[in-house]
Amino acid sequence: MQNLFIPKGFIFQWHITERCNLKCKHCYQDSILSKELSFEKLVEILNQIEKATDFWKSKRPIEFRNKFRPNITLTGGEPFIREDIFDLLDEIKKRNKFRIAILSNGIMITKEIAKKLKKYNLDFFQISLDGLEETHDLIRGKGNFKNAINGIKLLTKEKIPVMISFTANKKNYKEITELTKLTKKLKVFKFWSDRFIPEGKGKEITDLTLNKLDTKEYCETLRLAKKETTNFFSKSNVFMQRSLQFLCGGEYYSCGAGKTVTAILPNGDLMPCRRLNLKTENLFKKPFLEIFYKNKKFKEIREEISSKLFDYVDCKNCIYFSKCKGGSKCLSYAIAKKFKKDPGCWI
Repeated sequence: MQNLFIPKGFIFQWHITERCNLKCKHCYQDSILSKELSFEKLVEILNQIEKATDFWKSKRPIEFRNKFRPNITLTGGEPFIREDIFDLLDEIKKRNKFRIAILSNGIMITKEIAKKLKKYNLDFFQISLDGLEETHDLIRGKGNFKNAINGIKLLTKEKIPVMISFTANKKNYKEITELTKLTKKLKVFKFWSDRFIPEGKGKEITDLTLNKLDTKEYCETLRLAKKETTNFFSKSNVFMQRSLQFLCGGEYYSCGAGKTVTAILPNGDLMPCRRLNLKTENLFKKPFLEIFYKNKKFKEIREEISSKLFDYVDCKNCIYFSKCKGGSKCLSYAIAKKFKKDPGCWI
Protein backbone atom coordinates (compact mmCIF):
# COMPACT_ATOMS: atom_id res chain seq x y z
CA MET A 1 0.00 0.00 0.00
CA GLN A 2 2.98 2.31 0.53
CA ASN A 3 3.58 2.81 -3.22
CA LEU A 4 -0.08 2.76 -4.21
CA PHE A 5 -0.85 5.21 -7.01
CA ILE A 6 -3.20 7.94 -5.75
CA PRO A 7 -4.36 10.42 -8.43
CA LYS A 8 -4.22 14.14 -7.62
CA GLY A 9 -7.40 14.69 -9.61
CA PHE A 10 -9.68 12.42 -11.57
CA ILE A 11 -12.21 12.35 -14.43
CA PHE A 12 -14.80 9.62 -14.80
CA GLN A 13 -15.92 9.93 -18.43
CA TRP A 14 -19.20 8.07 -18.32
CA HIS A 15 -20.84 6.97 -21.57
CA ILE A 16 -24.39 6.42 -20.42
CA THR A 17 -25.61 5.44 -23.89
CA GLU A 18 -24.28 4.55 -27.32
CA ARG A 19 -27.44 5.76 -29.03
CA CYS A 20 -27.01 8.97 -30.98
CA ASN A 21 -29.12 11.28 -33.11
CA LEU A 22 -26.20 11.84 -35.53
CA LYS A 23 -23.97 9.60 -37.64
CA CYS A 24 -20.69 11.49 -37.68
CA LYS A 25 -18.15 10.25 -40.20
CA HIS A 26 -15.23 10.36 -37.74
CA CYS A 27 -17.00 8.73 -34.76
CA TYR A 28 -14.87 6.39 -32.65
CA GLN A 29 -17.93 4.13 -32.24
CA ASP A 30 -18.58 1.47 -34.87
CA SER A 31 -22.27 1.11 -34.02
CA ILE A 32 -24.51 0.50 -31.02
CA LEU A 33 -22.41 -2.23 -29.47
CA SER A 34 -23.99 -2.99 -26.15
CA LYS A 35 -27.31 -3.18 -24.37
CA GLU A 36 -28.12 -0.07 -22.37
CA LEU A 37 -28.18 -0.31 -18.58
CA SER A 38 -31.25 0.40 -16.49
CA PHE A 39 -31.27 3.43 -14.21
CA GLU A 40 -30.83 1.12 -11.20
CA LYS A 41 -27.64 -0.27 -12.78
CA LEU A 42 -26.36 3.26 -13.41
CA VAL A 43 -26.79 3.96 -9.70
CA GLU A 44 -24.75 0.82 -8.93
CA ILE A 45 -21.92 2.22 -11.06
CA LEU A 46 -22.27 5.59 -9.30
CA ASN A 47 -21.90 3.77 -5.99
CA GLN A 48 -18.59 2.33 -7.23
CA ILE A 49 -17.43 5.78 -8.35
CA GLU A 50 -18.30 7.12 -4.90
CA LYS A 51 -16.42 4.28 -3.20
CA ALA A 52 -13.28 5.00 -5.26
CA THR A 53 -13.60 8.70 -4.43
CA ASP A 54 -13.91 8.00 -0.70
CA PHE A 55 -10.90 5.67 -0.85
CA TRP A 56 -8.70 8.23 -2.59
CA LYS A 57 -9.86 10.90 -0.16
CA SER A 58 -8.90 8.72 2.79
CA LYS A 59 -5.30 8.57 1.51
CA ARG A 60 -4.92 12.34 1.67
CA PRO A 61 -4.03 14.53 4.65
CA ILE A 62 -7.22 15.51 6.47
CA GLU A 63 -6.93 19.18 5.52
CA PHE A 64 -6.93 18.32 1.79
CA ARG A 65 -9.65 15.67 1.67
CA ASN A 66 -12.59 17.92 0.94
CA LYS A 67 -10.67 19.56 -1.90
CA PHE A 68 -10.65 16.28 -3.82
CA ARG A 69 -13.76 16.43 -5.99
CA PRO A 70 -13.49 14.21 -9.07
CA ASN A 71 -15.28 15.18 -12.24
CA ILE A 72 -18.09 12.98 -13.56
CA THR A 73 -18.53 13.76 -17.24
CA LEU A 74 -21.72 12.38 -18.77
CA THR A 75 -21.63 11.63 -22.47
CA GLY A 76 -22.70 9.07 -25.07
CA GLY A 77 -23.56 8.64 -27.91
CA GLU A 78 -25.78 11.59 -27.19
CA PRO A 79 -26.55 11.66 -23.44
CA PHE A 80 -29.85 13.55 -23.80
CA ILE A 81 -31.33 10.61 -25.69
CA ARG A 82 -31.69 8.98 -22.27
CA GLU A 83 -34.91 10.25 -20.72
CA ASP A 84 -33.56 9.56 -17.24
CA ILE A 85 -30.48 11.80 -17.59
CA PHE A 86 -31.90 14.34 -15.13
CA ASP A 87 -32.63 11.58 -12.62
CA LEU A 88 -28.96 10.60 -12.86
CA LEU A 89 -27.84 14.22 -12.53
CA ASP A 90 -29.99 14.53 -9.40
CA GLU A 91 -28.42 11.37 -7.98
CA ILE A 92 -24.90 12.69 -8.61
CA LYS A 93 -25.66 16.15 -7.25
CA LYS A 94 -27.23 14.98 -3.99
CA ARG A 95 -24.02 13.14 -3.02
CA ASN A 96 -22.17 16.46 -3.04
CA LYS A 97 -18.80 14.88 -3.82
CA PHE A 98 -18.37 15.51 -7.52
CA ARG A 99 -17.95 18.17 -10.14
CA ILE A 100 -20.25 17.56 -13.11
CA ALA A 101 -19.79 18.10 -16.84
CA ILE A 102 -21.62 17.04 -20.01
CA LEU A 103 -20.32 16.24 -23.51
CA SER A 104 -22.97 16.59 -26.22
CA ASN A 105 -23.55 17.55 -29.83
CA GLY A 106 -25.87 20.27 -28.48
CA ILE A 107 -28.72 19.84 -30.90
CA MET A 108 -31.25 18.45 -28.40
CA ILE A 109 -30.92 21.49 -26.12
CA THR A 110 -34.15 23.42 -25.67
CA LYS A 111 -34.98 26.44 -23.51
CA GLU A 112 -36.50 24.10 -20.93
CA ILE A 113 -33.46 21.80 -20.82
CA ALA A 114 -31.06 24.74 -20.54
CA LYS A 115 -33.04 26.13 -17.60
CA LYS A 116 -33.13 22.73 -15.87
CA LEU A 117 -29.35 22.32 -16.29
CA LYS A 118 -28.62 25.59 -14.51
CA LYS A 119 -29.23 24.12 -11.03
CA TYR A 120 -26.41 21.58 -11.39
CA ASN A 121 -23.62 24.20 -11.46
CA LEU A 122 -21.89 22.38 -14.29
CA ASP A 123 -18.13 22.67 -14.60
CA PHE A 124 -18.75 22.92 -18.33
CA PHE A 125 -21.03 21.81 -21.12
CA GLN A 126 -18.99 20.71 -24.12
CA ILE A 127 -20.37 20.95 -27.65
CA SER A 128 -18.51 19.71 -30.71
CA LEU A 129 -17.92 21.96 -33.71
CA ASP A 130 -15.78 20.49 -36.48
CA GLY A 131 -15.40 23.54 -38.69
CA LEU A 132 -17.52 26.27 -40.18
CA GLU A 133 -21.02 25.44 -41.41
CA GLU A 134 -20.23 23.60 -44.65
CA THR A 135 -17.42 21.52 -43.13
CA HIS A 136 -19.27 20.74 -39.90
CA ASP A 137 -22.38 19.63 -41.81
CA LEU A 138 -20.30 17.48 -44.14
CA ILE A 139 -19.08 15.53 -41.08
CA ARG A 140 -22.20 15.62 -38.88
CA GLY A 141 -25.13 16.06 -41.28
CA LYS A 142 -26.91 18.93 -43.00
CA GLY A 143 -28.35 21.59 -40.70
CA ASN A 144 -26.49 20.45 -37.61
CA PHE A 145 -24.11 23.40 -37.48
CA LYS A 146 -27.03 25.78 -36.98
CA ASN A 147 -28.58 23.36 -34.49
CA ALA A 148 -25.34 23.23 -32.46
CA ILE A 149 -25.02 27.04 -32.52
CA ASN A 150 -28.60 27.32 -31.26
CA GLY A 151 -27.75 24.96 -28.38
CA ILE A 152 -24.72 27.09 -27.50
CA LYS A 153 -26.82 30.26 -27.42
CA LEU A 154 -29.50 28.69 -25.21
CA LEU A 155 -26.89 27.47 -22.71
CA THR A 156 -24.87 30.70 -22.54
CA LYS A 157 -28.12 32.63 -22.04
CA GLU A 158 -28.51 30.64 -18.80
CA LYS A 159 -24.86 31.41 -17.95
CA ILE A 160 -23.85 27.76 -18.25
CA PRO A 161 -20.14 27.60 -19.18
CA VAL A 162 -19.87 26.23 -22.72
CA MET A 163 -16.70 24.70 -24.10
CA ILE A 164 -16.16 23.93 -27.78
CA SER A 165 -14.38 20.75 -28.86
CA PHE A 166 -12.81 20.68 -32.34
CA THR A 167 -11.51 17.43 -33.84
CA ALA A 168 -8.77 18.39 -36.29
CA ASN A 169 -8.34 16.54 -39.57
CA LYS A 170 -6.63 17.25 -42.90
CA LYS A 171 -9.62 19.10 -44.32
CA ASN A 172 -10.75 21.28 -41.43
CA TYR A 173 -7.80 22.49 -39.33
CA LYS A 174 -7.25 25.61 -41.45
CA GLU A 175 -10.70 26.85 -40.33
CA ILE A 176 -9.59 27.10 -36.69
CA THR A 177 -8.95 30.86 -36.74
CA GLU A 178 -12.36 31.77 -38.16
CA LEU A 179 -14.06 29.26 -35.87
CA THR A 180 -12.39 30.68 -32.74
CA LYS A 181 -13.53 34.17 -33.75
CA LEU A 182 -17.09 32.85 -33.96
CA THR A 183 -16.92 31.09 -30.60
CA LYS A 184 -15.62 34.29 -29.04
CA LYS A 185 -18.72 36.12 -30.32
CA LEU A 186 -20.85 33.34 -28.87
CA LYS A 187 -19.23 33.96 -25.44
CA VAL A 188 -17.87 30.44 -25.21
CA PHE A 189 -15.37 30.28 -22.34
CA LYS A 190 -13.00 27.75 -23.89
CA PHE A 191 -12.10 26.37 -27.31
CA TRP A 192 -9.95 23.25 -27.31
CA SER A 193 -8.83 20.89 -30.01
CA ASP A 194 -7.26 17.50 -30.48
CA ARG A 195 -6.47 15.44 -33.55
CA PHE A 196 -8.67 12.93 -35.36
CA ILE A 197 -8.11 9.31 -34.24
CA PRO A 198 -8.81 6.61 -36.87
CA GLU A 199 -10.91 4.34 -34.65
CA GLY A 200 -14.47 3.05 -34.99
CA LYS A 201 -16.13 4.58 -38.06
CA GLY A 202 -13.02 6.72 -38.38
CA LYS A 203 -11.08 3.70 -39.65
CA GLU A 204 -12.86 4.21 -42.97
CA ILE A 205 -11.39 7.70 -43.43
CA THR A 206 -7.75 7.29 -42.40
CA ASP A 207 -6.74 9.71 -45.18
CA LEU A 208 -7.95 12.50 -42.88
CA THR A 209 -5.25 11.72 -40.28
CA LEU A 210 -2.79 14.62 -39.92
CA ASN A 211 0.79 13.83 -40.96
CA LYS A 212 3.85 15.50 -39.41
CA LEU A 213 3.75 18.62 -41.57
CA ASP A 214 -0.03 18.95 -41.09
CA THR A 215 0.37 18.55 -37.32
CA LYS A 216 3.00 21.28 -37.13
CA GLU A 217 0.83 23.65 -39.17
CA TYR A 218 -2.23 22.73 -37.09
CA CYS A 219 -0.43 23.52 -33.82
CA GLU A 220 0.88 26.77 -35.26
CA THR A 221 -2.63 27.68 -36.43
CA LEU A 222 -3.88 27.13 -32.88
CA ARG A 223 -1.13 29.39 -31.54
CA LEU A 224 -2.04 32.20 -33.94
CA ALA A 225 -5.76 31.79 -33.19
CA LYS A 226 -5.00 32.03 -29.48
CA LYS A 227 -2.95 35.17 -30.03
CA GLU A 228 -5.64 36.78 -32.18
CA THR A 229 -8.60 36.04 -29.89
CA THR A 230 -6.99 36.63 -26.49
CA ASN A 231 -7.30 40.08 -24.96
CA PHE A 232 -8.20 41.78 -21.69
CA PHE A 233 -11.87 42.15 -22.61
CA SER A 234 -12.46 38.59 -23.80
CA LYS A 235 -13.47 35.73 -21.54
CA SER A 236 -12.88 33.18 -24.31
CA ASN A 237 -9.72 31.12 -24.24
CA VAL A 238 -8.08 29.00 -26.92
CA PHE A 239 -6.82 26.13 -24.79
CA MET A 240 -3.50 24.55 -25.82
CA GLN A 241 -2.77 21.66 -23.49
CA ARG A 242 -2.97 18.53 -25.63
CA SER A 243 -0.30 16.31 -27.16
CA LEU A 244 2.47 18.20 -29.01
CA GLN A 245 0.81 21.60 -28.66
CA PHE A 246 3.55 22.70 -26.25
CA LEU A 247 5.90 22.72 -29.27
CA CYS A 248 4.01 25.79 -30.53
CA GLY A 249 3.68 27.67 -27.25
CA GLY A 250 1.06 25.59 -25.44
CA GLU A 251 1.45 23.95 -22.05
CA TYR A 252 3.28 20.68 -21.45
CA TYR A 253 0.95 17.71 -21.58
CA SER A 254 1.25 13.96 -21.22
CA CYS A 255 -1.61 11.50 -21.62
CA GLY A 256 -3.64 10.84 -18.47
CA ALA A 257 -5.32 7.65 -19.71
CA GLY A 258 -5.59 5.14 -16.87
CA LYS A 259 -3.96 7.61 -14.47
CA THR A 260 -6.25 10.60 -14.07
CA VAL A 261 -9.09 9.55 -16.36
CA THR A 262 -11.09 6.43 -17.17
CA ALA A 263 -13.98 5.78 -19.53
CA ILE A 264 -17.03 3.79 -18.45
CA LEU A 265 -18.95 2.28 -21.35
CA PRO A 266 -22.76 1.90 -21.45
CA ASN A 267 -22.55 -1.80 -20.52
CA GLY A 268 -20.17 -1.18 -17.60
CA ASP A 269 -16.90 -2.01 -19.38
CA LEU A 270 -13.98 0.07 -18.13
CA MET A 271 -11.37 1.60 -20.43
CA PRO A 272 -8.33 3.80 -19.69
CA CYS A 273 -9.72 6.29 -22.25
CA ARG A 274 -12.55 6.12 -24.80
CA ARG A 275 -10.29 7.10 -27.69
CA LEU A 276 -7.77 4.43 -26.68
CA ASN A 277 -9.24 1.11 -27.81
CA LEU A 278 -8.13 -0.99 -24.83
CA LYS A 279 -11.07 -2.66 -23.11
CA THR A 280 -10.28 -4.17 -19.73
CA GLU A 281 -13.00 -5.65 -17.50
CA ASN A 282 -16.61 -5.03 -16.53
CA LEU A 283 -17.76 -3.19 -13.40
CA PHE A 284 -20.49 -5.76 -12.79
CA LYS A 285 -17.92 -8.54 -12.61
CA LYS A 286 -15.20 -6.73 -10.67
CA PRO A 287 -15.36 -3.47 -8.69
CA PHE A 288 -13.77 -0.30 -10.06
CA LEU A 289 -10.87 -0.16 -7.61
CA GLU A 290 -9.89 -3.78 -8.27
CA ILE A 291 -9.83 -3.21 -12.03
CA PHE A 292 -8.03 0.12 -11.68
CA TYR A 293 -5.25 -1.29 -9.50
CA LYS A 294 -4.96 -4.93 -10.58
CA ASN A 295 -5.85 -5.08 -14.26
CA LYS A 296 -2.72 -5.69 -16.33
CA LYS A 297 -3.51 -3.07 -18.98
CA PHE A 298 -4.10 -0.33 -16.42
CA LYS A 299 -0.87 -1.22 -14.62
CA GLU A 300 1.16 -1.22 -17.83
CA ILE A 301 -0.19 2.17 -18.89
CA ARG A 302 0.53 3.75 -15.51
CA GLU A 303 3.97 2.27 -15.03
CA GLU A 304 5.17 2.68 -18.63
CA ILE A 305 7.88 0.12 -17.93
CA SER A 306 9.19 -2.83 -19.95
CA SER A 307 5.90 -3.79 -21.56
CA LYS A 308 5.15 -5.18 -24.97
CA LEU A 309 2.78 -2.26 -25.47
CA PHE A 310 5.52 0.39 -25.25
CA ASP A 311 8.15 1.15 -27.87
CA TYR A 312 9.59 4.61 -27.33
CA VAL A 313 13.00 4.00 -28.91
CA ASP A 314 12.55 7.07 -31.13
CA CYS A 315 11.87 9.29 -28.10
CA LYS A 316 14.49 8.14 -25.60
CA ASN A 317 17.00 10.90 -26.41
CA CYS A 318 14.43 13.69 -26.78
CA ILE A 319 14.78 16.53 -24.25
CA TYR A 320 10.99 16.72 -23.94
CA PHE A 321 10.31 13.03 -23.28
CA SER A 322 10.00 13.28 -19.50
CA LYS A 323 7.09 15.71 -19.91
CA CYS A 324 5.62 14.62 -23.23
CA LYS A 325 5.86 10.82 -22.69
CA GLY A 326 5.71 10.09 -26.40
CA GLY A 327 2.75 12.30 -27.28
CA SER A 328 -0.70 10.95 -28.17
CA LYS A 329 -1.09 7.38 -26.92
CA CYS A 330 -4.47 6.88 -28.61
CA LEU A 331 -3.16 8.00 -32.00
CA SER A 332 -0.03 5.85 -31.93
CA TYR A 333 -2.03 2.86 -30.68
CA ALA A 334 -4.74 3.31 -33.34
CA ILE A 335 -2.10 3.21 -36.06
CA ALA A 336 0.54 0.80 -34.70
CA LYS A 337 -1.32 -1.13 -31.95
CA LYS A 338 1.59 -0.14 -29.71
CA PHE A 339 2.57 2.98 -27.83
CA LYS A 340 5.25 4.48 -30.03
CA LYS A 341 6.45 7.96 -30.82
CA ASP A 342 3.46 10.16 -31.74
CA PRO A 343 3.15 9.80 -35.54
CA GLY A 344 2.47 13.54 -35.78
CA CYS A 345 5.65 14.61 -33.97
CA TRP A 346 7.86 16.61 -36.30
CA ILE A 347 10.96 16.65 -34.07
